[in-house]
Amino acid sequence: MRAFWTGDIVFGLVQIPVKIYSATKDLSPTFHQLHKTCGARVNMVRRCSSCNLDLDWNDMGKGYDGATLRRNVQSTLQTWTG
Repeated sequence: MRAFWTGDIVFGLVQIPVKIYSATKDLSPTFHQLHKTCGARVNMVRRCSSCNLDLDWNDMGKGYDGATLRRNVQSTLQTWTG
């Protein structure tokens, strides 16, 4: 790896060489969810809790819980123009 800055720190008559390296490389491991018995990867399924059907991305919308505890669903994404 190449240093992006090289220089010296000086304290009176003492000179200390310094090199600074980038520390942005991610070395943390990535984990996957696996089935305990066979070791296969687990797929995340989009399933409706009331209909018990698998959903496509086109069948989904965004929503929020209102003050009357009824869910308000938006079928299209509304953009702010201003």
